[in-house]
Amino acid sequence: MRALFLLLLLLPLALPCVAQQDAKSLMWRISGPVPGADSYLVGTVHSADARAFTHFDLMLKTMERCDAVVGELDAEQVGRSAATLMSSAFLPAGTDLEDLYPRKRYKRIREAMTEALGPMSVMLVRFKPLYLSAALTETTMRKDSSAVLDDLLQQRARAAGKEVFGLETMQEQTAAMDHVPLAEQADLLYDLVAHDLHRKEMDRMIELHARQDLPALAAMARTQGLSGAFEDGLLVDRNRVMAHRMDSLMADGRTFLFAVGALHLPGPEGLLAAMQAKGHTVHAVRREEDLPPLRD
Repeated sequence: MRALFLLLLLLPLALPCVAQQDAKSLMWRISGPVPGADSYLVGTVHSADARAFTHFDLMLKTMERCDAVVGELDAEQVGRSAATLMSSAFLPAGTDLEDLYPRKRYKRIREAMTEALGPMSVMLVRFKPLYLSAALTETTMRKDSSAVLDDLLQQRARAAGKEVFGLETMQEQTAAMDHVPLAEQADLLYDLVAHDLHRKEMDRMIELHARQDLPALAAMARTQGLSGAFEDGLLVDRNRVMAHRMDSLMADGRTFLFAVGALHLPGPEGLLAAMQAKGHTVHAVRREEDLPPLRD
């Protein structure tokens, strides 16, 4: 079930190294260098399933206490740069999806694409396998909302007059995906198709997110057995950069709600451990009562 974690992006393959991280919580208060200027880190899921919004009210209450909302990416900027994103999704010139597979495997993948994506599947045979895996995975998810969780949070932040931006650029994210060799991307896509798009596992993941069960989500990730290139490119290196930027942003006393994929949080290479290593303290926030009073 390796490819199902493309939704949240794969994170550390071990349980958290700091005891408090075992708390079942998606929201964490980060106490930084400036007393009283706490920021927050919340684990999201890129889904429009109603269950993904179980704790949306808590996210909005937390947002009220912050100067800005910071996602992995700025969703509006991604929309304006769709052409750039599209070009990065293509296979190298002279390469088609068919070139990556034996005939029988390719036939099975094309059949799955046609079933899930309809006529548009014909146009996608020039796309890199990771992008196709994401497209196929998205078809398994319920669409109860007009926007996915992380995008809607940014929309609400802008409507409230908050500054919104990303921890990463789109170019950095696409470069991270390109860190994974095409052969491994091809294996991930076939694994997804061969296991009915991991529908049951995806449903369980959404349920665990709704229950704020970060340790159980991390435990699911432990079963993946991905290569060093995948783990380094999509996990370790990105978390290191994110943590550095979060720490730098908090240094001047402004407050932030950092909203990133839930599996970026746990583990010895996760953001919670990284922020603690930089001298911050982290506290689980499971309900509104765990939040400090609003500042005047």
